[in-house]
Amino acid sequence: MVGVPLHVLVLWGSRSMPGAVESIYGHGLFPLFSALDARLDQLASPLSPALALLTLLLAGLGWSVRGHEQPKRRFAWRLFIAVVLVGHAFPLCWGWSYWRPAVLERKGISLAPPQRADLEATGILLGTAINKARVEWPADPDWHDLDRRVDAAVLAFLRAEGLDEAAQSRRIRFLPSGVMFVGGWTGVTIPWTTEGWVDPAVDPRVLPVSIAHEKAHQAGFARESDANLIAFLALLRSPDPDLRYAALFDLAPLFGAQVPVFLAPEVQKDLVEAVAREQEVKVQVVQEATEAVYDSYLKANAVEPGIDDYDVVAHLVQAWLSARPDDRARLEAIAAGD
Repeated sequence: MVGVPLHVLVLWGSRSMPGAVESIYGHGLFPLFSALDARLDQLASPLSPALALLTLLLAGLGWSVRGHEQPKRRFAWRLFIAVVLVGHAFPLCWGWSYWRPAVLERKGISLAPPQRADLEATGILLGTAINKARVEWPADPDWHDLDRRVDAAVLAFLRAEGLDEAAQSRRIRFLPSGVMFVGGWTGVTIPWTTEGWVDPAVDPRVLPVSIAHEKAHQAGFARESDANLIAFLALLRSPDPDLRYAALFDLAPLFGAQVPVFLAPEVQKDLVEAVAREQEVKVQVVQEATEAVYDSYLKANAVEPGIDDYDVVAHLVQAWLSARPDDRARLEAIAAGD
């Protein structure tokens, strides 16, 4: 029990030392764990390493209490100890990533509040680009081909930006359709094994962003806003027209909540269909419950906006495009139909 307050103290201290966390953990420990996780992922294929390890843990606990006069009590006590130890392993395996400097800070880009005029200009550009970039998506895309192409796009972006210290080529596992999307969640990254799971019930036009988002988590970017930013920029730079459209399609509503984004009727129809697909699967009470829990989890891990961190990506994109004219030029080229 002494380890619990010590654990909390170490995490609290880490919050005020992002530079130390980045140099020791981000560039030292986590890349090692990432490489081990990638190897474990290959060895466990097609099984899930997380589920396989959980099964082995429960089987081992059950085996250890056989023949004991009070097996249920002994099992419960040993299970409690195992849960505590697994909880202590969370920061080391992945959780310390929350205390690393954000992507914009690492790239030396200021996150000063954007001017309204700048947001409006980007909103107009974004609307023109998405109208030009629109492509017809198949109702049932090849998930594994999509995963391969998104993986290449994310790795290319991280390497180009020098953010690839823990980046590994990793596949995404696709859950049975609707398992997570019932609560409004498109995917999850398991912290202890950094394996990514995605629910294919999400609209096909959003699916590439969901995959890229989880791959950003796998590379050690824990904040939801950072994972969204990496997903957008990686797909924007992709040579594949469908991935570029997916990036713009996902970002447009977030910008549209703040400034006018003028969309063509075909794009508006795509958005209506995506929302309708979501509403068919989602259960409001489940979504509200899971969001409340996750909001508390994020705030406990130094993400002050909590669940709203997902939507911060609009301002991150604005800051990135203002500081990086090459990516703004890409967006302008798409808007021009090039």
